Amino acid sequence: MGSALNPINSSIIATGLVPIARELHVSVGATAVLVSSLYLASAVAQPTAGKLAEVLGPRRIFLSGIVLVLLGGLVGGLGRNLAMLTVARVLIGIGTSAAFPCAMVLIRRRAQEAGMDAPPGGVLGGIAIAGMATAAVGPPIGGLLVGAAGWRWAFFINIPVTAIAMVMAVRWLPKDPALDRADIGFRKIADRIDLPGILGFAASMTALVVFLMGLPDVKWAALAVFVVTAVPTVVWELRKTAPFFDFRGLAANGASPARTCARPSPSSASTP
Repeated sequence: MGSALNPINSSIIATGLVPIARELHVSVGATAVLVSSLYLASAVAQPTAGKLAEVLGPRRIFLSGIVLVLLGGLVGGLGRNLAMLTVARVLIGIGTSAAFPCAMVLIRRRAQEAGMDAPPGGVLGGIAIAGMATAAVGPPIGGLLVGAAGWRWAFFINIPVTAIAMVMAVRWLPKDPALDRADIGFRKIADRIDLPGILGFAASMTALVVFLMGLPDVKWAALAVFVVTAVPTVVWELRKTAPFFDFRGLAANGASPARTCARPSPSSASTP
């Protein structure tokens, strides 16, 4: 259920853009920010969640993500302007991004406990299929919800789903080990998750999205911010031992950023 939240929220909003524009008295083109904001938040949050799951525990991060999705559903469903809806979509994007990397960490750890050399392909395939299938059914579900109850239910639908997912997670997911106080200081965590890399990537991608959404009018300021933040970020990541974005790993393995960043750190034992 957790892994299905991101793809279904990515696609379900498409059926509500025109009604949202009509009720909020904005152009349909302006509502495109509701789509791009979730994708942008997910691009930053998914690898970050993978890092945090390694440091703080996948159960804690998964439950935190569920709470953010619940909050985003409330803010969006009660939103009165496009700014509130955008904030809701960012919250939903960040929250739903925790599920997949946390699932990878949980599955890998369970496989290690069972003495397996690698996580079972059937389990990983089930997670992937859940994501792809829900992305496909998102528009029909969204059409039914918007047509029957209004566009606000494209947000409100997250409330019952996250409530069920939270109960299941609390009951069934194994508890994370207790945290050592020496390992949970802000500086320690910031170093392990590569906070400068996260901030640099977020700033550069935000500037790039602003630039692209402004076309055909060229927003030179946004392009300048992208260049100024992207170049140092790439240099920083290539030099860092445990980077936020493992460019070398991507080139060598052809892996997605989220999968690469959700892997164990090089110092982890018994890495599959």
